[in-house]
Amino acid sequence: MLVDRPEVLALFVASGAAASGRLAVVSADGTPAPLIARLKKSFRAGLRPPVLYIHDATTILYPFAIEPIATLVRHRRGEPFVYVDLGLPPFGAPGRRFGDPALARDATVLELRAIPPAALVRYCVDAAEHVMRSGGPRTAG
Repeated sequence: MLVDRPEVLALFVASGAAASGRLAVVSADGTPAPLIARLKKSFRAGLRPPVLYIHDATTILYPFAIEPIATLVRHRRGEPFVYVDLGLPPFGAPGRRFGDPALARDATVLELRAIPPAALVRYCVDAAEHVMRSGGPRTAG
């Protein structure tokens, strides 16, 4: 999973989700460098995991140019891989998308920091597990 900034990465680390071994979480700023290096090596060797990307509504990044995803794209040998953009769309997403009673169902969420940290991690982990089971994205409301 690629996150748009280190603060979001810190949420996954603090929750223990990043240490689970099933979910590798890296930040667009290049941290943690050792994990990015391991992922790049694995991608060059043929590993093709699903890629999930979470970001604020105002984040403008081309994730395929950011490591380790750039290496995955370069070494995919024409093989497809699953990519899911879990981020907030430009005009935001309704609070109900994150399934947390602390968020008003119809509130427009523009920043990840507006989502309770546990709800954000749960939403992303659930989406990642769904993608790993089914091989494709889950439709979000």
